[in-house]
Amino acid sequence: MHTGSHPSPAATDPPRIGLRALLALTAVGALLTAVTAVVALAGDMPHDVSLAERQALIVATPIAVGLYAWRDGTHARFGRLLVFAGLAWFLAALSSSSNEVVHSIGRVAGWTVEAGLIYLILAFPSGRLTARIDRLLAGAAAALVAILFLPTAFITETYPTPNQLVTCTADCPGNAFMVLGSEPGFLDDVLVPFRELLATALFLAVVVRLGDRIVGATRLMRRTLVPVLVFAMLRTLALSAGLVLRRAGVDESVVEVATAIIALGLPAMCIGFLIGLIRWRIFTADCLVALAHGLRTRSGSAGRRDLIAATLSDPTVELAFWRRDAGGWVGVDGRPTSLPPPPSDRRATLVFDEDEPVAAVVHDAALSEQHSFVEAVGAYAFVWDDNRRLAARVESSLSELRASRARILAAADDERRRIERDLHDGGQQRLVALRIRLELAEELLKQDPGR
Repeated sequence: MHTGSHPSPAATDPPRIGLRALLALTAVGALLTAVTAVVALAGDMPHDVSLAERQALIVATPIAVGLYAWRDGTHARFGRLLVFAGLAWFLAALSSSSNEVVHSIGRVAGWTVEAGLIYLILAFPSGRLTARIDRLLAGAAAALVAILFLPTAFITETYPTPNQLVTCTADCPGNAFMVLGSEPGFLDDVLVPFRELLATALFLAVVVRLGDRIVGATRLMRRTLVPVLVFAMLRTLALSAGLVLRRAGVDESVVEVATAIIALGLPAMCIGFLIGLIRWRIFTADCLVALAHGLRTRSGSAGRRDLIAATLSDPTVELAFWRRDAGGWVGVDGRPTSLPPPPSDRRATLVFDEDEPVAAVVHDAALSEQHSFVEAVGAYAFVWDDNRRLAARVESSLSELRASRARILAAADDERRRIERDLHDGGQQRLVALRIRLELAEELLKQDPGR
């Protein structure tokens, strides 16, 4: 976007959920949680009470935290994803049923949910896959499940155990989707080890990507990312370890511990997201309070720009303001400027007033996920600039008023002097002449009254 062009509206945060929809989804979540627990208790699996508690926690936590985040405009999109994850996990929790059809639906859904969880982790916190590497990893997870996992549901007699979804081992329900007379020999000898190897490599790649995101994040983003991504990394590592340990044939108790960690990883991630969200809100509130105080006390455009840059932890921040009279954007110094084009590593967050652009914060692309915070900082900058221009106009008006008063006083003085001059040059002379004539008349009265 160049100087002089009219900017298009910036992408805004998704709308918050309404109260009625919130109550409805809360009721649905509570119902699904109860059904999950009932299915687990009725499934006749070992440790059915602890399994029911675990499955209910896995379904309820993402729905509850997701609804809380959905009420927040900044993280509403990711909140929706969490709610959908909880609803999808309900299908996976059906694995604890003793009915073969219900059990099979749950086990197949569990494969799909794992691919969705990778998308969920990589899309945090914006709810979008913004980086190319994230899209590749999510696509690889979806392809792996679609090609090497889902088709085997028609040729396997039983599903692998131990598993995070069940507590049974050799006495698990059979596969209701089996269409062959017997299971092919290559499935357990070749295909299952191959897909587990690819899955382990994919999980490790996701862990590396999450670590890279934490290292490259801004100070503000770390407050949100770290609590979630640390739990996500631990769960992903546990998932990789579980696949390796199951294939290695180690003691089942060890594998069961790993599967329990995997199962509880999702609610732990949700709690981490809640912690990160609260930390983000506290930090941004403190930053905005400090910014408001700093803008009042600092003098000069450069000093205030540096203050805004420090608030956003981005020393490259630049400010721009839309001037209708100038026909485009101007910087803090009043000179014409331009906003970066979309492909650039820089981004411009626009601030609107009644659907009209009034200011822009040009910042590093890493801050794009913190749109609301950057927009709030930009609003503070606009208010500061607007107040500065308003103060300049008031000062100019006062100067004009003082000059007008001086002109009025000068005109009054000129008029007073003119009147004095007229009195001196006109009326006073006539009075003197009249006095002389009266004196002459008095003398004449004495000498010749009749005349």
